[in-house]
Amino acid sequence: MQEKYQVMDFQQRKCCVILELSSNLPRVLQFCTSAIPQAFLDGTDTIPSRLTEEGTNVPEVALPEVVVPGRDKKDGKTCNVG
Repeated sequence: MQEKYQVMDFQQRKCCVILELSSNLPRVLQFCTSAIPQAFLDGTDTIPSRLTEEGTNVPEVALPEVVVPGRDKKDGKTCNVG
């Protein structure tokens, strides 16, 4: 029984990390393209129109609490993101 909870806790932590990485990746990409555009424009196969436009802001979205599938909301097993 204890092993089952350890596995579920590990899966929850892994899901939280993946969610945080995927939600912050657009911000990192936007920063990099505005700070060092030559890193993205120097290649011969680069299509400039596909890069982030100057002045584009990633909206500040308040992500809701993410509940791990199979867990009851009452037990408090959520990943607070935001």
